[in-house]
Parts: sequence; structure tokens; C-alpha cells
Amino acid sequence: MLVSLVAFSYTIDFSLPKVPYLTFADTFSLTAFLYVLSVIFAVTAIHFIHRTRGAEPAERLQALARRAFPASFVAVILIQAAVSLR
Repeated sequence: MLVSLVAFSYTIDFSLPKVPYLTFADTFSLTAFLYVLSVIFAVTAIHFIHRTRGAEPAERLQALARRAFPASFVAVILIQAAVSLR
């Protein structure tokens, strides 16, 4: 996912004109990078919890993350789209 985000950023950077404000493509890229970073932190936390507290709490956090990350990503992108289309 991270490699595809970097490729997307380079493609957008070279194909669109430079403007002094953030476009929807810019906010989408920034949001996606932040979500990838947060998933990396979540996986690290799950691993740490698994090693220190056992499998059950780690599996609960993993189950929560499996639902929360995609749902919140879609919600944030839809909000960004609605704001940019105003």
C-alpha cells in the first residue's frame, strides 16, 4: 500500500499543475499516508500487547482495528470530498 501511495503521489505531482492550495488529491494522499502510519502503529501496539498481556487482548484490539480503520478511512474521504465539492 505504501509503495502505491508513493507512486500515486509522484504521478499526481508531475501531471497536475502547481497551485498554492491543497486540492482533493493532495488531501487524499495526506490522509492515506496518515492512515498507513496509524496502521503501522496499531500493528506495533498489537504485537506489544500480545507479547506482554497475551493473545486475548491483542485479538480484541485487532478485531476492533479491522473494523475501525476501513470505516473511518471511508468516512474521512467522503467528508473531504463533500468539503472540496462545495
